[in-house]
Amino acid sequence: MKHLLYDSIFGKGTAEKIFGESMNARIYDEIYGKFLDFVAEQITEANRIRAERVKNYHPGKNKRKK
Repeated sequence: MKHLLYDSIFGKGTAEKIFGESMNARIYDEIYGKFLDFVAEQITEANRIRAERVKNYHPGKNKRKK
C-alpha cells in the first residue's frame, strides 16, 4: 500500500528507489513517519508565509471612523 502512496505522489518507480526490494514494515513505518514530519513542516512554513502576507490586510482597517 505504501508503495502506491509514494508512486502516486512522486511518480511511478519512486517507491522502488526508496525501498528497493524490501517489504520490511518497520522501514515503511520509519520512512512514512519522516514523510509526515516533512509534510507538517511544509504546512507550518506555508501558514507562516500566508500569515506574513496577509497581516496588513485587516477587515475594516481602511473604513472611515464615525
